[in-house]
Amino acid sequence: MPTRKFTKSMVAAAILGYQEQKRQIDVEIAELRAMESESEPSSSGSESTPTERPKRKMSAATRKAMALAQQKRWAAKRGNI
Repeated sequence: MPTRKFTKSMVAAAILGYQEQKRQIDVEIAELRAMESESEPSSSGSESTPTERPKRKMSAATRKAMALAQQKRWAAKRGNI
């Protein structure tokens, strides 16, 4: 694969482009932090955490059925059936 050759002007343009993207990201982060700080006083001290779904639990019978089905698929792929 050929290596790329960058000229000084290409590198300078890339740097300027990335600095502009960084500036835009910094502005958006500041806006989000402002929104976050506005909502905090109304929460009366309690931190709001996103609700997580509880972990799904499978019965032993379900796990065994899944294991047997996987073994069957692998056997079919190997040609043992």
